[in-house]
Amino acid sequence: MKENSYLGRFIEPFIVFIIIIAIFQTFFEEYATFSYMSRHIRLLSLLAGFAIDAIFSIEFLARLFVSAKKRAASTYFAKEGGFIDFLSSFPLLILNSGPLVYVTFFAGKAGIISTIGMFSFFKIVKIVRIARTFRFLRTLKIFYRFRKRYVMTSKYISGIAGIVIAVVLLTLIGYSFIDKGTVITSNSTVMEKVLSSYLTNKKGGDFDNLLKNTDSVLFIKDNKKIIYQKISLTDFNKSFFNDDYYKRKIGKYIVYFNNKDRKRILSFINMMAYTTILGIILLLAIPYRHLFNKHITSILSTMIKGFKKSSYMTPVRIDTKRLYLESYQLAQQYNKKWLPVKRKILELKSGI
Repeated sequence: MKENSYLGRFIEPFIVFIIIIAIFQTFFEEYATFSYMSRHIRLLSLLAGFAIDAIFSIEFLARLFVSAKKRAASTYFAKEGGFIDFLSSFPLLILNSGPLVYVTFFAGKAGIISTIGMFSFFKIVKIVRIARTFRFLRTLKIFYRFRKRYVMTSKYISGIAGIVIAVVLLTLIGYSFIDKGTVITSNSTVMEKVLSSYLTNKKGGDFDNLLKNTDSVLFIKDNKKIIYQKISLTDFNKSFFNDDYYKRKIGKYIVYFNNKDRKRILSFINMMAYTTILGIILLLAIPYRHLFNKHITSILSTMIKGFKKSSYMTPVRIDTKRLYLESYQLAQQYNKKWLPVKRKILELKSGI
């Protein structure tokens, strides 16, 4: 039976394709940041992420509209993954890829970051990005739509996977608000404290000598005049996004700090989270699914057929090593009590 939010035989495979692309794109975007890939490559990955989030948002609206026409919008949200569709579409577009595109192309030289606080903003953005893994649940659900024998299995696996993802997300989000830089400390944060202490005790200084062994400080300005620079303006414009650096006012100086090392740390954490989530989902989808089918749903399916069809007399296969499981205990009672009674009833009917 087709779901109320079904979009058609051509659109559904396209959505599956985009889901797979989204998984790879999410990993690649984090890896590009982690490995300090060129600005051009990261820009293409960023635009691809924005396009994917836009497509998923349109898909969510389309499914909502189709199900609403059938007066089944609540069913779509409750039973057909509508809530997952929502979490992996508009929140990502509004809180993740949309703001990143805006900051990159329209915010000027770290303007929006300076206004709302760079660390708070991008900490939330990076963690919200992990929610895109919810889209993998839709891959599982669509996979079961084409290759499923037991409805119960797909429902339970999707539920367990959703709980796992929620736990990981809540853990990371909680950590992002609790951590004050005591566990994850970037080089730029350390240098900010060093430079602040240095300039507090001195009116000026030999910045070239002080900062010769670090890349954390990019520029220092005094009355809009650059008095120290680690990188040329040409290379800076070619290599840095607006969120790859941040600026702080220390005394009379405006100091531009390199934020790439902090982003690298966050990207590594995100990649570990993605790997953990997808690994658990794959374990649930393959070995656990097989065990669940073998020891629970296949038993129930055989018994249901035996209750519904008078001609179906196949006994349930009992795994004697697992008789401690309630499913096999029930199956044993079905084989020993119901099947003999059913056979007697059929004999009596045939005798009449």
